[in-house]
Amino acid sequence: MGHMGRKSSKVQALKSSQPSPPTMTTTTIFGPHSTTLGAQDATRNRLASIDMQTKNIEVEKASLLSRSEELDAALKSLQAERKAIFNRIAPISYLPNEILAAIFETLHASLEDENTALTTLSEVVVSHVATHWRAVAIKASKLWTRIKFRSSQQSIGLLELYLQRSQRLPIDLFVEIDNSNTDSYNHLIRPHVGRCRHLSIYTDERADLIKQLNLLSTQSTPFLQSMDLLCSSTWRGLSQLDSNRPSGGAPNLSALRVRGVEIEDLFDPLYILQSIRMMWCEQIGPRVLHHAANLTHLTLAELQIYGGEYQSISTITLPRLLTLSISIRDAEDGALSEFLMALDAPRLEVLHFCNIGETDTSPLWTSTHFPSLHILALDHDLSEFGLLALATNCPHITHLAYGDKVEDLQLLLKSSRVESGAQTATHWPNLHTLYLDTPSAPGAVVEMLIARRNIGAPIRKLLVPIKVSLDFHAACSGHVEVERMRDHLKALYPNWQDWNSGKWAD
Repeated sequence: MGHMGRKSSKVQALKSSQPSPPTMTTTTIFGPHSTTLGAQDATRNRLASIDMQTKNIEVEKASLLSRSEELDAALKSLQAERKAIFNRIAPISYLPNEILAAIFETLHASLEDENTALTTLSEVVVSHVATHWRAVAIKASKLWTRIKFRSSQQSIGLLELYLQRSQRLPIDLFVEIDNSNTDSYNHLIRPHVGRCRHLSIYTDERADLIKQLNLLSTQSTPFLQSMDLLCSSTWRGLSQLDSNRPSGGAPNLSALRVRGVEIEDLFDPLYILQSIRMMWCEQIGPRVLHHAANLTHLTLAELQIYGGEYQSISTITLPRLLTLSISIRDAEDGALSEFLMALDAPRLEVLHFCNIGETDTSPLWTSTHFPSLHILALDHDLSEFGLLALATNCPHITHLAYGDKVEDLQLLLKSSRVESGAQTATHWPNLHTLYLDTPSAPGAVVEMLIARRNIGAPIRKLLVPIKVSLDFHAACSGHVEVERMRDHLKALYPNWQDWNSGKWAD
């Protein structure tokens, strides 16, 4: 038994020391590349699945988008229908078209003096509110009679639209010309120039201004009431007018403003100025004034005047002149007095001096030249000597507008003399309305008011700017009626609306 146990153990040990037979596996049979090929197949299958899902999603999305577009179209249609129904039942929709058009025209007229861009004008706004409003606005020809054209914008299409919609009505034409080509504009506007009621032409070059005026030379302009002409360049050039006047004349032309060029370079005064009532210019010669007998309002701005220019000429009679405004750019000593001496204006009521400074206003001219003068407006830069000269030359002033320091005026108004045993004002004894543009401390003004009252020439009404302090108003109101104003000229100038009725706006 012992030998059998030991033999069995040896046999088992011998068996365990011998190598085991090889195991049959896939790796052993196909090699190491079989795993990579299987992974690639799985990846391709996944890509195919993703492509299929993407396609299905895109098809579904396209279907939804198509449905969304259909819904949007249906929604817009319903909204438009609702808006149309709402507009039809709105109270204003029951107005006859004629009344609605009249409302549009009233709005349009109220904005006549507004210098706004063409795209923001009332006719454009109301024509985009509703279909019904648009139809009414387009047929309301009066809405399309104010036309603006800027050559830099080349808005020929818009210009043509306005010309069509205004039909045959008179138009107000505002033109700004730079160095751009204007052939298309000239061709389009030429047949319509005769419809102009107001004509504004602003150009850089004198040649362009002449070219635009030449469009008038072959036209009859029966509606033309006012012209505003500006040339920003001082170079005269070689351009010439085809004619000094429109072929059919301008019988209703009553207002003329010319800047940057002399009137005589543009028109023959004999033909153009006879009907002019309001004129605004920078330079003016005796020949022009001799042909302007119907002037009622004359403004001379930035005037350059030299000695001897008006000394030896015959008297210039302006029988209807009511207001004369003069702003001096350059004047030789005595030249302004020579100019005023040459004028005979028996109805002149208002004389407005601006920037005359040290200009000689010695009493070469007297009240006999302007017997009706009673309103005097004086802006800044007037010398003490000039103020005294004006007080001497214009003794019958009842309304005075003064734009300088009160202290310069105070001594003049407080001055008094004894006449027939009674104390009276030396200067402007009839003065009762005073406008102070730059009132200083109220104490000086109150002192002046008391002094005028004590010498028997009281100031009854004091006009001051709207910006003046309430303390100033309170201090003076116990001595005089005080009124705060935005524009004192409206209170001083007679027939203010007539004087300022030109369609120009700076």
